[in-house]
Amino acid sequence: ASANTDAASAADGSAAAGGGASDATIGAAVALTLANVTNRATVPATLTVTAHDLAVSATVTTDGADVTSTFGAEAVSGAGGGKISVAGSFAMTILNHTTRAGVDGTVNLTGGDASLVAASNVQTAVKALPHGDGAVATGDAGVGASVALHFITDRTTAEVSDGVVLAGARDVSLTATAVDRAVTEARMGAKGGDVAVSPAVALTFSNITTRSRIGTGVLVTSRTVSMTSTQKAAADTTASAAALGASDAAIGVGFALTIANHTVTSTLARRVSAGGDVVLRAFS
Repeated sequence: ASANTDAASAADGSAAAGGGASDATIGAAVALTLANVTNRATVPATLTVTAHDLAVSATVTTDGADVTSTFGAEAVSGAGGGKISVAGSFAMTILNHTTRAGVDGTVNLTGGDASLVAASNVQTAVKALPHGDGAVATGDAGVGASVALHFITDRTTAEVSDGVVLAGARDVSLTATAVDRAVTEARMGAKGGDVAVSPAVALTFSNITTRSRIGTGVLVTSRTVSMTSTQKAAADTTASAAALGASDAAIGVGFALTIANHTVTSTLARRVSAGGDVVLRAFS
């Protein structure tokens, strides 16, 4: 199995007074992306496989030069020319991305190798931005606000389940690899009028789990057992706000928060008798 999935949304809301100053101009933009992606290759629990070799693979589809699943949302808003001008941008992405190569049923090999490979490559971007200067007022107030919310759950697993029989193998290898990059940006401005107010809030919640696991039971191989988990994950969050040119008060507030739970493990939970080396590795 392989997957290379893209999903994005974009919104643009801008308002400008025509001819002369109006009482109010309001521009608003909302962009929302929800993606639930599953890429799974498994030997099901109801199945018994007898073969020389076993290869189970859930990886990334190569589409020309594209080897990355991309997701995102972008909202842009602006308002100008009103005695009161209000601009608001809201962008949010919720991504649930699951990749699994697993053995859940019985496998009997006749001296060959068992290989399980799970790989994912995900890039996400959420941006809430101003159009031009954001909210530009000619009289009482300019108010511009941006909020960018980013929720990522990315699980990549190569696994032999608890209690599953895997017999007759020469070499057994499990490899789980994940690359995950998240960018979140909130930016807004307010200009002119008696009062200019511009808050910008950017929040990223990144939960990335990469694991290779052989569950409970007994495993006998004539040569080696190798388990490797590799994760490259980054989450960048920025918020910036500008309040300019107000005669009485100018208030700009930027708040950025990243909460990242990134876990990489290689776990051996069963008794092993191997003719060669048993190697467990985890890289982050």
